[in-house]
Amino acid sequence: MRIATEGGWVLTQAVAALSTAELPVPTRRYVTMRDMNQVPWDNCCGDDEEGAEEIGGQLVVTVNRVVAYTTFPTPARLPTDCIAGFAVPVTVELVRCAPAFTSDGGIPDAATMDAEGFEMLDEGEILLCHFTNVLQGRGAHSGVVGPVVGTVAQGCRSVSLTMTLDLT
Repeated sequence: MRIATEGGWVLTQAVAALSTAELPVPTRRYVTMRDMNQVPWDNCCGDDEEGAEEIGGQLVVTVNRVVAYTTFPTPARLPTDCIAGFAVPVTVELVRCAPAFTSDGGIPDAATMDAEGFEMLDEGEILLCHFTNVLQGRGAHSGVVGPVVGTVAQGCRSVSLTMTLDLT
């Protein structure tokens, strides 16, 4: 139960970070537990078949695994009891539409690519700073934040922040 609650808290905080920075928050957002390479990048450009207004992309919190520890965040070799601390590595991933080929099949111009790169850097910094601040407010051993990684593939772009949370 603590792990599911923590995943929901991380998602709420990610929404707050984007909203506070006045950035669009994707309509599709959820918490999952799976390998990060298995999170689908469906509908990153926000094409809605039913015509409902939505903000494309997605905001996903992935609980990567749950690890017992005795000294945070180093995993215990042989956990001796389930009441010990748990370290939960999670990833917050923001997926949006990437610049696509032009109507004549050409690549986006340099100014468009620059703008996309700067947006990704801004989004990464916003998430990193927000989670650094809120985790400091929860106590000295509440989490380890970073790194931020950017990825672009198949018409989508992603900014992801990985952190490890302490669930004692």
